[in-house]
Amino acid sequence: MKNLNPEVEKIIVERFGKDSVIALATMENGLPHVRYVNGYYEDRAFYVITHALSTKMQQIEKNPNVAIAGEWFTAHGTGSSLGYFGKAENAAMAEKLRKVFAEWIDNGHTDFSDINTCILCITLTDGVLLSHGTRYDVDFRSFLYHGSPVGGLTELKPFLSEHGRPYLYFADNPLVALLYAVKPVPKPFSFYPYGFAKDGAVVYSEYYENAFADIYKGKRGFLYACHDVQGTEQPTQINCAYTCTEPVKVDTVSEIPDLYAFFKEQEKAGRFRVKSRQEISEKEINMAVSALREDMLQYNLKEQPKHAMSIFLQSHFPEVWEEKEK
Repeated sequence: MKNLNPEVEKIIVERFGKDSVIALATMENGLPHVRYVNGYYEDRAFYVITHALSTKMQQIEKNPNVAIAGEWFTAHGTGSSLGYFGKAENAAMAEKLRKVFAEWIDNGHTDFSDINTCILCITLTDGVLLSHGTRYDVDFRSFLYHGSPVGGLTELKPFLSEHGRPYLYFADNPLVALLYAVKPVPKPFSFYPYGFAKDGAVVYSEYYENAFADIYKGKRGFLYACHDVQGTEQPTQINCAYTCTEPVKVDTVSEIPDLYAFFKEQEKAGRFRVKSRQEISEKEINMAVSALREDMLQYNLKEQPKHAMSIFLQSHFPEVWEEKEK
């Protein structure tokens, strides 16, 4: 079974990210009960407008384990009530559902003044998707990812970081995690110049000519996926980055023989981009150079010309290295 990936997510959204009739099965007294409902898929879950006192909601309250079936798709999940459709906490989803179900939502069948009119959330756990002759066995659980040059790990352990504490680093984006599978500079230094495009694609900025190929071409990496990560924090203030201070068991691991080739494939799929040195603004370059200059001063690298970070600066940012010799 594979983790939910962008390819599979795209197919599911195309089929069910709209008003979709799906079969919903619940259990009571050891017997299955199934009915059709109008559902809307978003971010690993289906949303249904229903009534809190309905048979299905009473059954879900006793046993939240459910199953669904739609267009060449079946899945298991857990059902839960988000409460009254009109409460403030549900405003964003309620607005989406009004638009998605616009064709029938105001036909009188649903009484929105009734506080028992609620939103049922079906959080998917696993499923089977069929598309053009291909079967996808999908794990919908939310995973965090850790990239490493080291394979064969069954447990990930915290290590002393540049933030002064032993941390274990994760990203909720597997491409971001894999960028960290290569260590271009030694600790406590860091050189991962990436950001995000408006469409969510990961963008790597080449602060020197052909930086991406120089760092990643021919390098092997391992992507570790973990779903039960407790006590996460975000000390870096990077939206997709998380840390924890306790060891974490590995659920799955994928080996990437050549990270450069892998990222080029992701680039073709629109999930990754390399921004060349010529495309980067002088403002961005100046900010990067300033950060490197600060590192050089803080760690007195001029007195350690054979240090790995000093060699990195001399090779790729000679203007920074030579500037301090004046």
